[in-house]
Amino acid sequence: MLRRLPSKLTIESLLEILNQFWPSHYNFVYVPHDKSRARNVALAFINFTDGETARMAYDYFQGRSNPMDVRLGSHIRVSQADVQGLSLNLAYFIARSGFADMENPHAPRVFENGWRVSLVETATRHVTMELMAQASRHMKAVEDARARQAPAARARREPPKSCGHQHDHAMPDVSPHVYVREAPEMRGSHRAGRDDSGSSGQQGASESAGTDPGAGSPSDSLSTTFRQGAFRSEGLEELFEAGLAEQQPDGSVHFSL
Repeated sequence: MLRRLPSKLTIESLLEILNQFWPSHYNFVYVPHDKSRARNVALAFINFTDGETARMAYDYFQGRSNPMDVRLGSHIRVSQADVQGLSLNLAYFIARSGFADMENPHAPRVFENGWRVSLVETATRHVTMELMAQASRHMKAVEDARARQAPAARARREPPKSCGHQHDHAMPDVSPHVYVREAPEMRGSHRAGRDDSGSSGQQGASESAGTDPGAGSPSDSLSTTFRQGAFRSEGLEELFEAGLAEQQPDGSVHFSL
């Protein structure tokens, strides 16, 4: 899973970058799009077909290997996504966006041996009713949590009120955290993960790179600390508006991808 992408980066540009280094080694690429603003939401999800490629991609997007393509900007971040694998990524997309959006030009793109194939046909082959039920339960849990936490989140965003003749006191400099949590039933790769269609290995890239749960290395929850009030400057405000992130009671932000 990739975060903090330049808002004008297109999926075509991202595919060109992927093909420079790892042609034919990915089978799912998704750059969510904000229809009202005609731009991406600063996220991308890539599922690699083998662990070695995922690890190399993870290093690349962290700036550890070759210099990154200038089209990626200078603020990109990479981490392991909650959802891992081609089948789970497809099921999650359908559960979130519906079948109608599969014909949308900004829908995920799927590939076999480097060739783009039909999203609808691939979903028909890989997404079972059991996976759809899993994805739907996960979506409902996310929506229920959002409904419970909305009042507390609004209260935290309100400025503190001063009373009578008391002096105002500065709020302590507490750094909220952003967590990417692993859902118990939804290990996949809205970023990089094991291909459920049979490929194995550790996924490692994404905001693109991840660890394949089937390879024996369970995915860890990742966290990044931001200074208080930095959500707007980090681009998270757009994720709140798009419904892809929400603030938790402990000050964290949960991404729903």
